[in-house]
Amino acid sequence: MGYQEPGYILELYLNRVEEDGTVTPVAGGILNPTQDGTGTGTTEGVKVTPGIYKATAVWQRKGGDFPVSFQDSPLYDVAKEGERYTVTLHHDTVPEAGPEESSQGQKGSSQPFESGEEEAGEPWQGCSHHIVYEIVQPADRERDALLAGQCSICGDVASYTDVPNSAYEAFLEETVDMVHRAGQGEVVIATSLWISFNREVLDAVMEHPGLSVKVFYKYEGVQYLVTIPAGADLGGLAGDDGFCGFRYLDLVFGGERLAEDNF
Repeated sequence: MGYQEPGYILELYLNRVEEDGTVTPVAGGILNPTQDGTGTGTTEGVKVTPGIYKATAVWQRKGGDFPVSFQDSPLYDVAKEGERYTVTLHHDTVPEAGPEESSQGQKGSSQPFESGEEEAGEPWQGCSHHIVYEIVQPADRERDALLAGQCSICGDVASYTDVPNSAYEAFLEETVDMVHRAGQGEVVIATSLWISFNREVLDAVMEHPGLSVKVFYKYEGVQYLVTIPAGADLGGLAGDDGFCGFRYLDLVFGGERLAEDNF
């Protein structure tokens, strides 16, 4: 396989496949190509328990979060008898041999093979995989969204990855919604994770001059309270990056350190 491409790496994994389809990596490593971009590689040696296994080659960008593509080997059964391991192609069912199969061996048989010679039959072939990415768990104010990379051909899931900063974005969107729904009077925002608003939040507060905003937050393990008074001019508080920290709000509006932890 040719895989020498600037900015990309090829990784090889040995995966255990459970009966329910769960896949668990047991060994892995980066394949190092030769000058012509070809080569072979192995994972580190590990002791495995009997079960179903497959190898997976993953091609991805260096430093990237998501695989560009991946390809699986056929499934193999690993069995142990005494100190001897046998590896055979995996079949969910073993059909009875027909007359046309008797001279070549039973179709779908699972006899051990050696030296890379695979048994006769029609084993499942590895999918070439076309990966599409989809949010399978939306973000909330405390947890990032979960992105799944899944093959649109066979359905195999290549990866699950948290979407960076999506929980913070969810917090900001929820805060804007709370401000608009409150409209006037007082609204309370409490968070133990986040320590800033963006310009959209400040603009939303200014749209409701009859609304004050109490912000409970934690900074370096200590809880604070700062109140944005109704009608306050917040237009110049966001920095060049579009954000305004709660500690800065504390300086502007006179926040307080709380003796008790309320969340």
